[in-house]
Amino acid sequence: MDDGGWYCYVDMHVAAKGAAFKVASDFNCPGALSAADQCLDRIHAMLNSFDVNMSVNHDRGVIGMHAANQTGMAKAITHG
Repeated sequence: MDDGGWYCYVDMHVAAKGAAFKVASDFNCPGALSAADQCLDRIHAMLNSFDVNMSVNHDRGVIGMHAANQTGMAKAITHG
């Protein structure tokens, strides 16, 4: 949180394309979920630009750390 707003970033590596990059939201988003949603939209746009096959769950939900640890996944959010 910075000056009352939120910021989100993700360091990504697309192994199939050999690309690594950082995706970030704007600074001072009104809430944590807003920042994460904006970041996720940008991740989807970036993956689409690499023609990466993906499926998107359009129901918003958060995979908590406990579930993430059980499945070997990092904490993730799906876009709604």
